[in-house]
Amino acid sequence: MCPDQTCRMDFETLLADPLTRAVMDSDGVSERDLIAVLELARDARMAHAD
Repeated sequence: MCPDQTCRMDFETLLADPLTRAVMDSDGVSERDLIAVLELARDARMAHAD
């Protein structure tokens, strides 16, 4: 991941991260499933920001 906040934070960057991939693989989570959960979290956060 990007500890100093200088990299882009989007689905592609997250899915390319080796640590993210290792956790996904160990938990049996597909890219589609992870993106769906992250979209729900983003939408919920945006709804509370209004």
